[in-house]
Amino acid sequence: MTECHWCLSPSIEVLCGAVIAPWIQGEHESKVVSQDRLSEYCRCNGCGLHFFSKRFTEAQLEVMYSHYRDERYQKQRQRFEPWYTKKVNFGIGNSQETIALRKANLLKLVNRAVINGTIAPPMSIVDWGGDQGQFIPDFQHAPKKMVYEISNVKPIPGVGQVASIQEIEAVEPDFIMICHVLEHDHCARETINTVTELMPENGILYIEVPDDRISITPKHHTSAWWQLFFLNHRPLFIVLDAYSLFTLRILKKRLPLQILKQSEHVNFFNRDSMVVVLKSFGFELIDESRYSLDRKTIKSEVQALGLLMKKIKPRN
Repeated sequence: MTECHWCLSPSIEVLCGAVIAPWIQGEHESKVVSQDRLSEYCRCNGCGLHFFSKRFTEAQLEVMYSHYRDERYQKQRQRFEPWYTKKVNFGIGNSQETIALRKANLLKLVNRAVINGTIAPPMSIVDWGGDQGQFIPDFQHAPKKMVYEISNVKPIPGVGQVASIQEIEAVEPDFIMICHVLEHDHCARETINTVTELMPENGILYIEVPDDRISITPKHHTSAWWQLFFLNHRPLFIVLDAYSLFTLRILKKRLPLQILKQSEHVNFFNRDSMVVVLKSFGFELIDESRYSLDRKTIKSEVQALGLLMKKIKPRN
């Protein structure tokens, strides 16, 4: 990779090696050739984005998202991640506390901007990659509420469904929300380009991403040889993976023999990396928020960064 796929800067630095999560390779993960099992964790010195370099194949994307978080998905992932239980799987996106918190946070941002006269009340909403549409706030004057979702789920009552870009265009959305999607997207810049073309002048874009970037010290990470050795011995890999998750994510410690695992999240944004690219597409920052999503199912706290943007001019 010669440039940042988000801001297109050529200033890319490899921080350390990484491995593709074995559950993504399917049942025959041990037969996958070595170079396809490894990745790199990189930093863009232009915008500050951290990202994994390896792009998932169509087959891997099918494993992850065709029946997202259904029983088969859960069982396949738990084979390599024993802590990924049915309770954990169900709790992601289904916790009533989390749903209420996310809806209240966005509603507060929008209402504040409407009262200030910065934006008009949204009338036609599309939740891009929004699962069942359960995170769309209860806006009082929004007769159209639609969700655009590639996995096989049905929207909740009161929310319609759009299945293509052409259908989104027909809805004529003045408000598009992209929440906890771009961190999964290897083509995040192309997604923003598509959304920009769909939105009218003064249209509102709300983006929310996890603020979960970790500090990396390359010398504390295992070599490619050791990574492949652990990948070929599932019990050992599970132990090392648990150790790495606990020390990196919970203790925030950088210790020997840690591994980084490329799973669903491939991009790790901060505020600056988001704002600099969105401004280049003609958006102005209206308001922002940072709040905690307390995921009791996995005993950890996830910070969420939300940006409310207004389209004020064509992209640069």
